[in-house]
Amino acid sequence: MPRAALPDLAALLWAQTNACMSLATANEAPQKKAETTMRSTSETTETTKTVSQGQSRYGTPEPQIELRLPKGASHRLVSAALHELAAKVEMATPERERWIVQTESFYDARGRVYLELSDATPTEADRALALLKTLVG
Repeated sequence: MPRAALPDLAALLWAQTNACMSLATANEAPQKKAETTMRSTSETTETTKTVSQGQSRYGTPEPQIELRLPKGASHRLVSAALHELAAKVEMATPERERWIVQTESFYDARGRVYLELSDATPTEADRALALLKTLVG
């Protein structure tokens, strides 16, 4: 698939995700805004995205965006939202960067998109974190 066609695919997935979430949350009470002490947070009425500098099991920096969907969101909905976000990260990543974009889904309507850094230097970690912050806003 040509690189230019991917943003349209991501927009379509995002629209379908929001439509499904609207149906799932139509009968629920409004949710309170999440409080966080992370570095950068972007919230909507449906999802919360939190950017932070995580750490791999080997102790290397692991920039990440944690995604929280409304309570009761299905695993497929969480998975679709993670893949859509991962696609945005891939498209925004400069060609010269060698990190790998990964996703991880948790059992409670949460998941994360994280970057496996190629060199795991502080400079590379800073560049990756800055990129994620620009995507979340």
